[in-house]
Amino acid sequence: GAGSPPGVYDGLYEGARVEVTPDRGVRRIPDDALSGSAMTQLRCFQQAVRRFGRSIPEASALCSRTPARVLGLNDQGVLDRGMRANIILLDRELNLKMTILDGEIVYRANEPQR
Repeated sequence: GAGSPPGVYDGLYEGARVEVTPDRGVRRIPDDALSGSAMTQLRCFQQAVRRFGRSIPEASALCSRTPARVLGLNDQGVLDRGMRANIILLDRELNLKMTILDGEIVYRANEPQR
């Protein structure tokens, strides 16, 4: 799985052949489908836009509103008055630049982390 060293593994996952990538992603071979849950929400968002052609608003809903609704997090998942202020800011290439949780900046790219 995602915790395994990078490499190709045969037959470990009910007959599927999988590859663990250096960034700990896990994909099935030969179709490159995700095999496991190693993909972050940010990576899912990036793939939805880049690989599957979703618009940024569509990908945002898929990666925020839908999971929040499924998990019963009624105060999260959309930007609206009265909702929790949990936001990520991305650059034009969809790289993470800032994370805001409950209205407080907790991550800023290119700054030392605490």
